[in-house]
Amino acid sequence: MGEHLPRVRKTLLFLIVAVFSSCVGSETGPGPAPPDQGTPTLSHTGTRVEHHSVVRVDPTSGLVQAVISVGPDPLLMDVASERVWTLNLGDGTLSLIDPATNRATSVSIGEAVGMTSDGEDLWVAVDGSFIARIDGATGEERASIRLGARPLFALREAGFPAVGGGAIWLTVPELGQERLPQELWRIDPASGRVVKRAALGAGRRCGISLGRAHVGSPGVAAGSRDGGADCEGSD
Repeated sequence: MGEHLPRVRKTLLFLIVAVFSSCVGSETGPGPAPPDQGTPTLSHTGTRVEHHSVVRVDPTSGLVQAVISVGPDPLLMDVASERVWTLNLGDGTLSLIDPATNRATSVSIGEAVGMTSDGEDLWVAVDGSFIARIDGATGEERASIRLGARPLFALREAGFPAVGGGAIWLTVPELGQERLPQELWRIDPASGRVVKRAALGAGRRCGISLGRAHVGSPGVAAGSRDGGADCEGSD
């Protein structure tokens, strides 16, 4: 996994910068349609970027390298196997972008609500109670873990995954509850078994991130997406 990181970081930087360029461009009012996939432009200033697009920006010059059409509502972005992926909200697809060609391929997956990468594969929370492992290079499903018989998450209601420390981590809400209390689940990727649960705060949509409090001590932090302080961490 580690040998991919230097090149992956550069690709990711291009696209994270691009997200903000896209948001700024969309506020400038009507303009010309975005260029074809892979068509370079001279500058990001004045470039009209439609909502269904990813923009690739050179991190040194700030120049737009490509405007790439993806799904109708790209919500999340990650990198796996040196490919760039977007989760397209509400249409049941992911988009796989090949940085060598700046072209996107649609991958049907179901109602996806969250995704994360381990560097090589994607892990996607999908269809209410499944975690799908997707080959980061090809888009093929390598494994599917069913977490329960009933729906555990829904669009915009938790289901945020992370991978690290030999485990899958997932925020799981109590669907139908007024203040939406949540738990953080630790899942064994080999067996699909939930090995630990920790309560999180109610009334907030909690996302998660992985890090280390100090050398040799991995930790998982669950933080509110809307700025609240009532989500807690777990080791």
